[in-house]
Parts: sequence; structure tokens; C-alpha cells
Amino acid sequence: MNIIKLLRIVLFSGLLVAGVLTLLFETDTLESGALMGQEQTAYWLGFAGVAMTIITIPTALKLMTLKRVKAAVTQSEEKYLRWSVIRLLMLTTPLLYNLLVYYLLGCEPTYAYMALMILLVFLFVWPSQDKMIYEREQNTQDKES
Repeated sequence: MNIIKLLRIVLFSGLLVAGVLTLLFETDTLESGALMGQEQTAYWLGFAGVAMTIITIPTALKLMTLKRVKAAVTQSEEKYLRWSVIRLLMLTTPLLYNLLVYYLLGCEPTYAYMALMILLVFLFVWPSQDKMIYEREQNTQDKES
């Protein structure tokens, strides 16, 4: 199967899980607000969500420019696939975490905003043939310089 199709399947799978999670909470299949009133738990969940989001977004966006990753993606398309999947999973994890905390704390808007920021980042890592060629060739050109 084409690498770009595989990457899009990974991306849409993460978004599908997020959509199903949202649907389950919105239809009251899962209990929303289960952790309301637990101040200390809310604080630490919030700290983890913010830290995860702040660290993950720039790291995921700059991942392909790190020396070790640059060297790997120029070697083969399989390594490009591996690192691209890692980047997508890096973004999916805090997305799901923030959605889960959003609903468990009774729809605290901070977590919804962080989830929306991550959703916007998915636009910048959208898998395409042109992007793959650019990232692999750009890395090769950097090695030659």
C-alpha cells in the first residue's frame, strides 16, 4: 500500500477515535464530570495536559528537522513512514488526553482549546506525496551543504 495512504489512515484513525470519544460523552453513554470537585486531581490533570500539549506541538512540527530523524528519513521510505507515524501519534495522544480530561472535569474549556490547537496542527502535518518528497530531498540537500 502507498505510504501516503497508510499515513492518512493513521491520521484519520486518531481523529475517528477522538470523534467516537466525543460522541460517547455527548450522548451520555460515558459519564461526563466524573472528576468534578476534585481540585488536586484537576490541577495535576491540567498540568499534565498543558505540559503535554506545549511540548508535543513544537516537537511534532520540528521532528523531521532533527539530526537523527533527518539521517533516517533519507535512507528509505520505510523510515520516513516510521517517523511520520510517530509524529502523528505524538499529536493524537495529547488530543485524546485533552478530550478525555475535558469531559471528566465537566467540560472545562481549557482542554477543549488545547484539543482544537492540536487539531489545527494536523493541517500542518497532513500527509502528501509532495511533502514526503520535499522532506526527504530537503534533508538530503542539507547533508550535501
